[in-house]
Amino acid sequence: MPGYPPNIVARRTVSRDAPTIILNGHLDTIEPLSSWKDDPFTPRLKGNMLHGLGASDMKGGLAVLINAFKRVRNDRINLVFSATVDEEGESTGAHAFVQKYGGDFCLVGEPSRERIMLGGRGRFLLELTARGRAAQGARPHLGKNAIEDMAKVVDSLGKIKIRKHNLLGEGSITPLGIEGGKESLTVPEMCKLKVDRHTVAGETRDVIKRDFEKVVCKLNIGSSIYVTFAERGTPFLKPYIIDRRNKYVRSFIRFFRSKYRREPVIAYAKSVGDYNVFGCRMPTVVFGPIGRDSHTSRERVDIRSLYGCERFLTDYLESL
Repeated sequence: MPGYPPNIVARRTVSRDAPTIILNGHLDTIEPLSSWKDDPFTPRLKGNMLHGLGASDMKGGLAVLINAFKRVRNDRINLVFSATVDEEGESTGAHAFVQKYGGDFCLVGEPSRERIMLGGRGRFLLELTARGRAAQGARPHLGKNAIEDMAKVVDSLGKIKIRKHNLLGEGSITPLGIEGGKESLTVPEMCKLKVDRHTVAGETRDVIKRDFEKVVCKLNIGSSIYVTFAERGTPFLKPYIIDRRNKYVRSFIRFFRSKYRREPVIAYAKSVGDYNVFGCRMPTVVFGPIGRDSHTSRERVDIRSLYGCERFLTDYLESL
């Protein structure tokens, strides 16, 4: 099926009338950082922690899901294992998967630190462009320096309104990259800024754009500033919240109590992932092992937690 490269899908179908449970994880990782001291592609076991690129995000969770899929023999449910691609990019794999397959309930094995995650924030990527006026660099007063003006825009990002949600927390703004100017002695006439904007429920595309434009318009700068959204092959990921009254969610929470002998921690994701794609279409629970420092050169996952999550998910699926 489509993807980048193709997704991996395995199905065990017992009946057209049986509920379909999806086990989802993503195959890709980020590019290894230069700060890795050891080979990021060679896993290393230190104590109870397994170190390596993707150990936490999310090769450990994938192993849990694969083993659970292989071991479950419940003839009352249809079971689908989906290993999707491009989660660290535009979630092309997840979007391709949901266009072809449906389900009654989805379990995502991201490293949730054994918390039960029932929603998450959404995300936009904005591109701001400053258009100034070129001049000979020795006579800067004759031009409008787009880099200087964009620096004022960066300094004003803290004034942009972000909203709060009782479950998802509040949105966030992070400048990701800035580019402009040439090597020649010329006042730069253009500068571009990329900004991450994580959102909560109620923060729509139009609202976000208006918030940025409102603050930028108040700046006393010579360059013209244009606010647009980055081009993307799939829709931007929306915030979502799963209803705790759903029968599968309730059964998952009850089963956690019985197995762990304690109340689960209910959490909501700060970032985005393939779970946004699934969560906007079907009841979705994110539950996975204890991982540490994902997206860094210190990434690792707790081996004991891997085995514990595998046993828990296998037993839960058998109970349905």
